[in-house]
Amino acid sequence: MDPLLYKPLFLHLAVLLSMTVIALPYPDDGRLLTTQRQKKGAVWIIAAILILWIGLRPLHGTFIDTMSYARSFKESLSSYYTIESDVIFNGIMQWMARAGFDVRTWLLFVEAVYIGFTAWAVCRLFKRWPMTAFAVMLASFSFFAYGTNGIRNGMACSIFLMVMVFVRDRRWVWAALFAIAALGIHKSLFLPVGALLLAYLYRNTRAYALGWLACIALSLVAGDYFIDIMSTQGLIDTGRNSEYLSGEYTDMSQFSNTGFRYDFLLYGCVPILVGCYFVLRKKYDDATYKLILNVYIICNAVWVLVNRSWLSNRIAYLSWFLYGFVLMYPLLMSPYLRHRRRWVACAVMGNAAFSYVMWLIGKYV
Repeated sequence: MDPLLYKPLFLHLAVLLSMTVIALPYPDDGRLLTTQRQKKGAVWIIAAILILWIGLRPLHGTFIDTMSYARSFKESLSSYYTIESDVIFNGIMQWMARAGFDVRTWLLFVEAVYIGFTAWAVCRLFKRWPMTAFAVMLASFSFFAYGTNGIRNGMACSIFLMVMVFVRDRRWVWAALFAIAALGIHKSLFLPVGALLLAYLYRNTRAYALGWLACIALSLVAGDYFIDIMSTQGLIDTGRNSEYLSGEYTDMSQFSNTGFRYDFLLYGCVPILVGCYFVLRKKYDDATYKLILNVYIICNAVWVLVNRSWLSNRIAYLSWFLYGFVLMYPLLMSPYLRHRRRWVACAVMGNAAFSYVMWLIGKYV
């Protein structure tokens, strides 16, 4: 298949799936607890198809980071190759290279982790309507980019989704092991892991929302100051900055523009507004949802501080990977919600419509 067809075809399939799930029944009030559950098997069938299709994609520059990772895979065969960071990701890559696997098998494995753990987390968290939640995850603005470009981030964030599930279930050993695995795949997961610890210890959503608003004001008046601090500390670093700056294997038009990103801010604030509406106004008291929402707010607030950075989209992803979970949890999990079908339809199609419009204007990465 022509590599240039992957992105539009994936997006159109995600939009079609979104249109399909809104036609399903979404009963109001207590009938939620007795309605027939969606089949998890459908989620896993779609996940398997996507793993094979995207995982076996051709090596082509349109996928930006894929070429760099393919080169790193070949370099790991060298006796001079040393693992200096992201030890789990690079360690598995080196082992597979030296065990005789080819780069396409390696990329297939990466995709299996990324999509597979996302599907697993969806099925565990949204037991009654996993297909709806999975459709939202697929149609999210960042999903395709995570699977083909920032693949280390994608793997790590998908594993972190399971950390959230294990914390909900109070399975602390598994939560700790998966958190370590996520950190070993990409060091940027220190932000979500740290946010999770903070949100678990302090659960005041109102305080986090006010802090997020304060971060917007600080970014407007002193954004460059925070960028300098985080750059000095190595917190704004993809591990491939020099390759991006040299333009090798990349198309710089795919990266974020400089300047205050009002478009990203408007997109990222939607789950926060929905969450504050349910938690602060409707008094929706679900410990799991509050935890997920607070983690999202903390991570997004850190991005707000540095959103003028040319790599701010990479930092925004550290909150956006939770976008579907934060957006859909109260709509699908609240036992009593009037006009549930209307809420779900607006959320599902609004999420898909944003990605589609960004594709039309050339900003769907």
